[in-house]
Amino acid sequence: MNKLDKTMLNNGSYGLFENIRLNEGSIPNTKSSTIQLYPNLGLNANKVIVEFENTGTFYISNGNQIVYNFIANKLSFNDYLHSFITGLLLFQRGHLLLHGNSCIWTDQHIAFCGESGVGKSSLAAQFHKNGALFFCDEIICFDKLSNITLPGFPFLRLWKNDLDYNKFNSSLVSKLWNNEEKYKLDTSSQRVDVDKELDILIYLETDDSLNSPQLKEVTGTEKVTTFWSSYYQRPVIDSIELTAQFNQQSFDILKTLRVFKLKRPNHKESRLECFELIKKALK
Repeated sequence: MNKLDKTMLNNGSYGLFENIRLNEGSIPNTKSSTIQLYPNLGLNANKVIVEFENTGTFYISNGNQIVYNFIANKLSFNDYLHSFITGLLLFQRGHLLLHGNSCIWTDQHIAFCGESGVGKSSLAAQFHKNGALFFCDEIICFDKLSNITLPGFPFLRLWKNDLDYNKFNSSLVSKLWNNEEKYKLDTSSQRVDVDKELDILIYLETDDSLNSPQLKEVTGTEKVTTFWSSYYQRPVIDSIELTAQFNQQSFDILKTLRVFKLKRPNHKESRLECFELIKKALK
């Protein structure tokens, strides 16, 4: 069985095809030199071992090597590789990461960030369905030297209800996880694959007291803290002591980046309202 999806090696997503070794082999024992952040995750500044039950184990080192030990669940294994494992490797390269997705809409590069489950993917799907060019999903990566964002893997992760709602071409859809109704939409024919400056960040939150979504631009201290709230895997950042570096880099990024907060009711019907509200604000 060909268990490894080699998307990471076959294109320039996040710059990973440059100077990376990806191979199956024995996982080194590094417990004596790593901090156990979670029961399944041990790490230090340049080494990480992470285990996923009934799926596989990964060893990531020096920002250029991944050794894996596959057990089962090919789909889930490959999504771990192209999400959390990718993020750990990019941290080792010193890149600042946000948790979210982004697209190009009317020549503006827009990111949708926030906690899991607030509707980032649903909103991205609305924009993609209406012609936006895909840029990245799950991880938004700022180059550590230029503050420019690096394009991600050419697929958008979506739950089944988003697929049903938007009725995407079934030939572009494939299963993402073995045991969950989550899928990936092939965006390779509708994407930007060159580095781009980020223009707008929209931070999503749910608010059950609302009847309709509300969007406002934030400035000053709230702008900074909203950006910091978007960091990908904050406990990992803190553990490998990248927080000060990323915070300093963020001040340069925020000189030109506009930041908005979008609060929405916690029901699926609000996705179209959010889409229309953002379109109106960006005219």
